[in-house]
Amino acid sequence: MERPSPGLYQLRVDPEDIDLLRFQRLRTDAGSATACGQKDLAVGLLRTAESLWRGEPLAEFSSAWAMSTRTRLIEEYRRVREERIRVELELGHHADLIGELHELTSQNPLAQKLIRFLMLALHRSGRPDEALALYRTTRQRLRDSQGIEPGPDLRELHQRILKQDRTLVEIQSDTALPPNNLPRTTRDFTGRTSELRILLAEPASPDSTITPLPLTVVHGMPGIGKTALAIRAAHGLLMSYPDGQFYVNLHAYSSQTSYDPAEALGVLLQAAGLSGDLPDSLDERAAKWRQWTARRRVLVILDNARDAAQVIPLLPGAPTCRVIVTCRNRLAGLDGASSLFLDVLSEAEAVALFTRIAGPARLSVDAAALGRVVAACACHPLAIQLLASAVTT
Repeated sequence: MERPSPGLYQLRVDPEDIDLLRFQRLRTDAGSATACGQKDLAVGLLRTAESLWRGEPLAEFSSAWAMSTRTRLIEEYRRVREERIRVELELGHHADLIGELHELTSQNPLAQKLIRFLMLALHRSGRPDEALALYRTTRQRLRDSQGIEPGPDLRELHQRILKQDRTLVEIQSDTALPPNNLPRTTRDFTGRTSELRILLAEPASPDSTITPLPLTVVHGMPGIGKTALAIRAAHGLLMSYPDGQFYVNLHAYSSQTSYDPAEALGVLLQAAGLSGDLPDSLDERAAKWRQWTARRRVLVILDNARDAAQVIPLLPGAPTCRVIVTCRNRLAGLDGASSLFLDVLSEAEAVALFTRIAGPARLSVDAAALGRVVAACACHPLAIQLLASAVTT
């Protein structure tokens, strides 16, 4: 509790201690999980969000503000509950939902979405007669109380049940994961807290109405950990880019022949599932890649780039995507790119990396001696990794 000025107090609390903020975060995370095909995770998150509900909010207040806020919060809760039921039905949990849906529809006999869920659950559980009877009852209630017919979704489901549509009882598998060819993140990754924070932050919204593609160039000397940082950030961004995560090593500075843009586009298009007969020309491949990414949220890691000319044809076609490029230089010719310079580790990070690789049980030197060891390596990650690995052998 703080007192910012005479007569006023300000309460500072952790957002995780506020049920409403936790509820909203869980709902957002569940949406991302669903988009990524992780429906079991989404159900768990939504159930956790529902468990935070403790009766009617602001019930002890009667002001206009309290009434409008209460209405909004109740609506948010209703939508979370309906979303959780929808996902559970997609997972085939229809039999387990019947009791809950009977209770909800008895409380809301004109809620057509809930009626539809219950009809579907009954039909999939081998009780189509009850589903049809529920439709007839609901239709009569709507006519008597509202003077209207059931909505198109409810009518369509009724007709499909009457026609014994086989696809209704088939659980539609929508669990195929989006394309992802990211390499695994290294177990020995250490430090880089501020750099990771920059890469994991949401792209800033510009003032103009035209939103540019978020593009970051991570640059630094060889062996400094550019690739490891980009891959670690990519794994942390999975939920933000649910339509796909792509990695291609452009081999600008490796023993392998450097990819030209057409070859790199072939790798990206194949990873996206568009292998087939790919166009031969660079322009056609680039157009196909931009078209595929135009309505998607994908993350692209372009590793070991040589120059801007190698990168530009590989950029997605929508500002909803994100690109991280690693290179030894800043790629000054890449318009609109933000630059992230990667320097050597701090001494504390270097010591932590050495200890993690060598193993604390194998180290008999004191802290001062270990500090001199990493200083001799100039706190360079690759040099530390090579030396620490030699200690373990």
